[in-house]
Amino acid sequence: MAGPALRTSTWDTPPPDGRSRDSLDATELLEALRAASSVLDQHADALDRLAAGVEWDSVAGPNPLDPTVDGRSLVSGVDPDDIESDDVEGSNRTEDDVDADSTARRQVAGSDSGPGPGTDMAVTLSGACDAATGAAHFPDLCRGLSDGAHAAARTDVGAQLAGFLGGAGDALRNADRVEGTRLALALEAGAERVTEGDDGAHPGSLLAVMSAAADGALDASDAGSDLVEVLVSAAEAGLVELEQGPVADAKLSESGTVDGAAAGFLLVLDSLAAFVSGDPLPEPPRLDPQPAPTPSAGSPRFDVRGRITPPDPGVELAADLEVVIHELSERSSMERAGGQWIVDATTTLPGAVVEAMSGAGRLSEMHVGLAPGPT
Repeated sequence: MAGPALRTSTWDTPPPDGRSRDSLDATELLEALRAASSVLDQHADALDRLAAGVEWDSVAGPNPLDPTVDGRSLVSGVDPDDIESDDVEGSNRTEDDVDADSTARRQVAGSDSGPGPGTDMAVTLSGACDAATGAAHFPDLCRGLSDGAHAAARTDVGAQLAGFLGGAGDALRNADRVEGTRLALALEAGAERVTEGDDGAHPGSLLAVMSAAADGALDASDAGSDLVEVLVSAAEAGLVELEQGPVADAKLSESGTVDGAAAGFLLVLDSLAAFVSGDPLPEPPRLDPQPAPTPSAGSPRFDVRGRITPPDPGVELAADLEVVIHELSERSSMERAGGQWIVDATTTLPGAVVEAMSGAGRLSEMHVGLAPGPT
C-alpha cells in the first residue's frame, strides 16, 4: 500500500498543526512501523542493487551468519528458552528445538541463493508487523515483532534486523508510551543486542550504522529533545557513519556506493520520523531503474563532474542516484558536502549521467569533457 493511504491514522486526534506527537502507544508505534515497512518495500530493489558484488573479505569475531551471541538468539531477540512458535509452543519446546533455532545458519544477503539486503529487510519488517497485528499493549507488540521478524528473515541482514527489533523490544516491554528518552534507550538496546560480538572493523556497515544511530539518539535525548528530534538525530548520526563505508572499504569506493543494508536501516528511521511528525513519507525511487543502454565498441569516454543540490538530501534519493550513475559509468564516485552531492564519473553515456543528476536536484559547477587515454 502506498501514497496517501499510508497517512491514514488511527490516532483519536490528529497532531496539532506544525507539531508532532510527543509519544506513541503500542498501536501507534505499530502503525508507524507499518508505514516504514511499506516505504522500505518500495526501495528494496534499489537497495539490493547497492549491494551487488560487495562482500567483506573477512570478519573477525563471531561468524556474522551465526544468529547467537553468548547463548542469546540474535534472530529472535529473546533468550532461546523464551521463544515460542507455531511449530513448538511454550513448555513443549525441547532443548533440541531451542538449539536448532539458535544455530540455524542464514544465507548471505545478495548471494545466488538468497535475496538482496533491501528485499530481506523489507520482508523481515513486514513479517514483524504482520505478526504483531492486533497488539494493543507493548508486551504483545514486542513479542510479535520479534517472533515475526525471526520467522521472516532469510539472510544475515534480516537476522540482524530481527535481533535489533528483539533488543529494542526488551527496552519497551514495560512501557505505557514511547517518548524520546524511551526510544533512545530502545535503539541502544537493539544495537547492543546485535553488535555484542562485532569487532567494529567495518565502518559504514549495518551494525556500525545501528550503533551510531543509537549514539545519536542518546545524545539528543540527553539534550531534552522530543520524539521526532531523537529520530532525526539518530538518522543523521547514522548517515555520517554510512558515509565512512566508501572511505574504509575499497570495494564500496570502487563501485561508488554505500552499504545497502545500512542505507535501508536509515530509510526506516527517516520514515518513522516523517510519520510521527506528519511530514510526507519518503517517495518511491524516482529514477529510471531500467538498465543503461549498451555503448558501441570504441565509443568515446567522457569525464562528468558536478554538484547537485537536492530538494531533500535524504539517504534514499542518494542511494537511488548512486545506483543509476554507477550503472551508467565505468568509474564513479559520489560524496556528500554539506547539503550537496559531488559526482565524478567516467562514462560513454554523458547525456544519461547528466540527465540522472538533473533529476535529483539543481546542478552547478558542471564539467563534461573527453576523458584522457584511449577510447
